[in-house]
Amino acid sequence: MVAIGVVIGWLANRRDVPDEEPATSNPLALIGRHDMYARAIDDAAVVKPGTALAHGVAAFDTHAVDGAAMGTAGVMAGLGAGLRKLQNGYVRSYGLTTAIGVVAVGLIVILGRMA
Repeated sequence: MVAIGVVIGWLANRRDVPDEEPATSNPLALIGRHDMYARAIDDAAVVKPGTALAHGVAAFDTHAVDGAAMGTAGVMAGLGAGLRKLQNGYVRSYGLTTAIGVVAVGLIVILGRMA
């Protein structure tokens, strides 16, 4: 019964609604038809500045933050590759390095007392 009532009501009240608005020069009618321009105001005051801010923060993150992290990683990788050559596993190399260090510290101490 409800479905029959809905169909009868739809058939009795259907009419072709034109797609275009009737012409008017009343500014209040125009403002009302455009929902008081709320969407345009919201777009200009919130959406566009928010989008620009988000793009700026994303660019800063990509170039500054990620760039600093990747630069630091590159420096550390290069430093590690250079220092890896000192670790060769030969005791004679470690002894020579220790001897050079002792001589360097001795020279610094001697030259420091002369000054």
